[in-house]
Parts: sequence; structure tokens; C-alpha cells
Amino acid sequence: MQNPRRTVLRRGALVLLALLLSCGGVGAVIAQTAPAAASPALLRAEARWATRSFNHYELRLRDKGCLQVIEVRDERVVDVVPNRCEPPPRSVSELFTLIKRDGQVSTECILLGCACDDVLSVKASYDQALGFPRHLEVGVSAQPNWQHPDYWRQVFAKRKLPDCSALAVGSKIVAIESVRPLP
Repeated sequence: MQNPRRTVLRRGALVLLALLLSCGGVGAVIAQTAPAAASPALLRAEARWATRSFNHYELRLRDKGCLQVIEVRDERVVDVVPNRCEPPPRSVSELFTLIKRDGQVSTECILLGCACDDVLSVKASYDQALGFPRHLEVGVSAQPNWQHPDYWRQVFAKRKLPDCSALAVGSKIVAIESVRPLP
């Protein structure tokens, strides 16, 4: 015969777990549908960049230590010298897009099925006159993906939270040396 007190405690624990999971599901839907708010510094920088007097420019950019001299016309890359760097050449608008990805998943399902995702962190400083990003620190780190069933499978199988911190954290610096208008 089962202990009635133990039965009540088990049922209470199951109800509590169901409540937590359903609240988490609502939070997941809200988190997935709500866009990240752009920082005031980013908005001001984009506004300054939008008021520039030229649409054709040369961008000297150093990414992962590799210098690229990029020609951009109407925010499209038209030429890059040298073109032997690993990262693809980017326009200023593409750098703004990268900055807006701060806090977003860069790679899904990196550990224990889909228990962990890689998440971007982007810090930027901006040119005071033209607004383009001067310096970006782009990082990636593994974060728990509690919205995926694999996360919860790990919790119940191992009786502990998945350890996403076991993966390496990476970062790189992107620096714009200059932006020069072209005719």
C-alpha cells in the first residue's frame, strides 16, 4: 500500500512541473516573436549614416586580423582587395545588421542534440561624424536551449541541467580603419 502523503507530494510535484513547463512555453513564444530592441547608440549611428552625402565609398576593414579594402556602391560590395580573407567582405549596412543580431542564435543544436545553441554577443562603437561602426567585438557562446525537448530529455535522464558551458567561447574583433567617399 502506498503512503497517501507521498502520493499527494508526487501529484503536487507533477502539477508544479506542468505549470512551470507551460509558463516556459508561453515565455518561449513571446521571446521568439519579440524582436530585440536596438540600442539608442545604434539608432543614432544608423541615422547619422543615413544622412551621409555619398553612396559610393571605400571601406578599409580588418576582420580576424585580415585587412580588406572594400569598394561599396549603394550598399553593395562591388570589389575587394585583397580577396584572400576568410570573412566575406561587408558593407556598412551589413555591419549594422550584424550588430542587430546581438543576443540571437547563430548556430542551433550544437550539443546534446538540441539542448544547447550558440548565441551571438555584439558590442560596437561608432564614428561620431558619419555613424559607421568603428569597432565591433563579436562573441559566440553556448547557451541552454530550454525551449527544445532535447533540453528536457537531458534534465530528466541525467537529473541535472545540461552543461552548455563545457563548450569553448569564441570572439573576434572587426575594426574599420577608414571610410572614404569615392566619385
